[in-house]
Amino acid sequence: MEEIRDYINEAFRSLAENGFMVLDLLKLQYFTMEDIYIMQKLCMDDYYSYFTDRGVDLRDIKIDSGPGGPIPDDEWGEPGLTAAENVYAWNNFCVLAMTSGNPAQPVNAVSPSARAHCQFRYIAGTDHTNALTALRKHLDERGFGDVKIEAPPEGNRGGYLASRTEPDNHWVERVIASMIKTCSKVPAVIPQMGGSICNDLFTDLLGLPAIWVPHSYSGCSQHAPNEHILLPVCREGLQIMTGLYWDLGAVGSEEC
Repeated sequence: MEEIRDYINEAFRSLAENGFMVLDLLKLQYFTMEDIYIMQKLCMDDYYSYFTDRGVDLRDIKIDSGPGGPIPDDEWGEPGLTAAENVYAWNNFCVLAMTSGNPAQPVNAVSPSARAHCQFRYIAGTDHTNALTALRKHLDERGFGDVKIEAPPEGNRGGYLASRTEPDNHWVERVIASMIKTCSKVPAVIPQMGGSICNDLFTDLLGLPAIWVPHSYSGCSQHAPNEHILLPVCREGLQIMTGLYWDLGAVGSEEC
């Protein structure tokens, strides 16, 4: 008891001299380490559930293309949707290239024909097999029956089926909880990607949830000249994946 009294007196001297004092409740025997672990678990469980239950709304996600990168036009895409919603949660019809007349030898006249190569990017759940039929119907109803639609050339028909893993999937929730525990940041959970990749091999063919954890940033010039990585991003990626594999491999634990 004398040791505890001296400890409290020292703390109050610090308060008088420095304007603050520090009290170790373990040293004062108010709590045991077991009590601390129980409180920590209760607090952290509530912390995790706040974010995993709430999530990050797709409308709150901002697309950052990096310095000098392209910025989506405010009027692009489906009216009423944000740029992130149009990229990740809506179908897109893009004109990849087009010609009208002869660009090498232009003449002062309206060209009698034009040709465009287009691309249809769609989200999971869309009947992509009916895309050309739906496009034909759309054009005919608006008086453009003279526009011809052709399937892509055989050498350019490659593609992947759109895929999706639901955000409330148990494995998604476990990964979110692990990432929050490791880096104290709330990850943006996007149920489907805006790009093309063979993710359907996992979700559709094997019936497995597929979870991607990117370790890069928007200005990395991926698949382009000067492709690079940033050391802080890599360091954080190593921490995230180390924590994730540790949590997923925890034996006899119901929580991540």
